[in-house]
Amino acid sequence: MESTDFGPHPVTVGYWDIRGLVEPIRMILHYKKVPYNYVTYTMDERGKNHPEWQEAKTKLGLSFPNLPFYFDQDVKLSQSGAILSYLGKRLGLGGTNAVEEAEIAEVADLIKLELHYFFFLTCYSDRFEMMKHAAVGQARGVFKQFDHFLSKEGKHWLFGDRLTYPDFHFWSMLDAYSILEPTVLDGCDRVKAYKVRFEEIPEVKGYLSKNEFNKYQLCHKIAAFGGTGVAPE
Repeated sequence: MESTDFGPHPVTVGYWDIRGLVEPIRMILHYKKVPYNYVTYTMDERGKNHPEWQEAKTKLGLSFPNLPFYFDQDVKLSQSGAILSYLGKRLGLGGTNAVEEAEIAEVADLIKLELHYFFFLTCYSDRFEMMKHAAVGQARGVFKQFDHFLSKEGKHWLFGDRLTYPDFHFWSMLDAYSILEPTVLDGCDRVKAYKVRFEEIPEVKGYLSKNEFNKYQLCHKIAAFGGTGVAPE
């Protein structure tokens, strides 16, 4: 059952000071107008964890300390997939029955494993150019599958005329891959239109216009790509 009542204490979300895995979580909270505190940690140029995170991680009450983390009055969670699934159910962005819930989970896993994983594996690789070629090829194939998926009647979003939690992660990956390779969506006209349509949602547009949103801070500074915080040349 949908509920945006999270009690007297604001939701808390924690992550590194990059877009990364936390972006769809934050976008969902903005979309649903859920107030939250955002705690960030920094990784230095040598790839060493910020000492604040090392000190805090064992004191947060998490069963499996990791970033991102999410707290509200009912739960303390880490692991981005678990957080997204929880918010989907809590905020009316999940399935309406067991079958739809399973189909949504299938798409959510596909986005994380076939798009997100390969993107960040590439960005942090010391063989970036070789990995980029493979990752972009992989992504083109997945985006073509989604283009066909969106061709079904009534597919304004991934699951019809209402947003579900994978939509937020999907847009994040569309944007990230378009920065990595601007031609990656060529031949996927429905996916291109979907991306533009998603960016026109008022709450999403508001999130993207915030000063704290840095489109190009995809990764940590140590990454081969996406770590400088400025547009690639």
